[in-house]
Amino acid sequence: ILEELLTNFFSYADTNEVFMILKKHKAEEYELSIYHRGQYFSLNDEMQAPDCVDVEDLPIGGLGLFLVKSMCKSIKTAHKFELCVTKIII
Repeated sequence: ILEELLTNFFSYADTNEVFMILKKHKAEEYELSIYHRGQYFSLNDEMQAPDCVDVEDLPIGGLGLFLVKSMCKSIKTAHKFELCVTKIII
């Protein structure tokens, strides 16, 4: 999850600094907060599941974020005080 998110932040958010905080949320859950000052992009919208069965038929782009969202209990993004904030419950 972390590798995919960081790859996207550094590739598409046009940032070279990311600040992260990981804390225990509940007994078996963790909250990961990621902050950066780059270009904001929302992960709040629903993503369509790929509609093909063969991996080689999948289009390039978007699959990694779809997998991240499907593995997280919650993922929210916001833009506050010139910071892009992503909060994830794992």
